[in-house]
Amino acid sequence: SPSHPNYVAVPEEFKHMALQRLGDRQYFYDHFMEGCRHHYAAHADYCDETEEERIDMNSRQPPSMMNYTELGFAKVAAPKKVFAALQKFWEENSGSGNEHAEDWDEGNTYTNHWDVPTFMLDVADDKFKGGGK
Repeated sequence: SPSHPNYVAVPEEFKHMALQRLGDRQYFYDHFMEGCRHHYAAHADYCDETEEERIDMNSRQPPSMMNYTELGFAKVAAPKKVFAALQKFWEENSGSGNEHAEDWDEGNTYTNHWDVPTFMLDVADDKFKGGGK
């Protein structure tokens, strides 16, 4: 509102444009895809192929899912015993170099692993204290 002390008028060149509360998402997406293509330069086309498959899956998968609630999911607390075991595992094993970098297929666009590597601490790995089957 113009009467608000922090009000800044919309510049004239933007007055008839749609409000973009999240900024220029197309630029962000294009930058993301260029990062993938640059990282996998020898197989840059894999990025576009994976992205096309990811978008197709996002269209196909939701209608094929069975909802068990009206909303489609229910948020419930983990049983205290399970949560305690996971928390203990995490506290005893994390932060000491036990995490390993995840392997992603060339051109995979599910995460931005070329800029920010992803790591995993595998609770099923019996070499960790409290881990294993």
